[in-house]
Amino acid sequence: MPTLHVTLRNGECLTVEGRPGLTMMDLIRNTGREDPFAVCGGGCSCGTCHVFVDQEWIDRVGDVTAFEDDMLDMSPHRGATSRLSCQIVMTDALDGVSVTVAPAQA
Repeated sequence: MPTLHVTLRNGECLTVEGRPGLTMMDLIRNTGREDPFAVCGGGCSCGTCHVFVDQEWIDRVGDVTAFEDDMLDMSPHRGATSRLSCQIVMTDALDGVSVTVAPAQA
């Protein structure tokens, strides 16, 4: 099962086990520790599941779609490794991936 290492907004670090086919958003939301998080439920329409992917993993998580790119453009916290976690599907190849949840938007 692929694991996700996530640093939450409060600095807490978690390792979350998932299964292939779930999104990073699903794994983070299921911890119940971030609020607000994934307000739209994975519809790529709110940006509250914004994460920064660790640089060593950015080339493995797939490309940003045009729609995701537009949503990320609305975030004042967008960085070079920004992604919406609802758009990254966990696979065995992503076992051990590390992300940090972006600051909440005001």
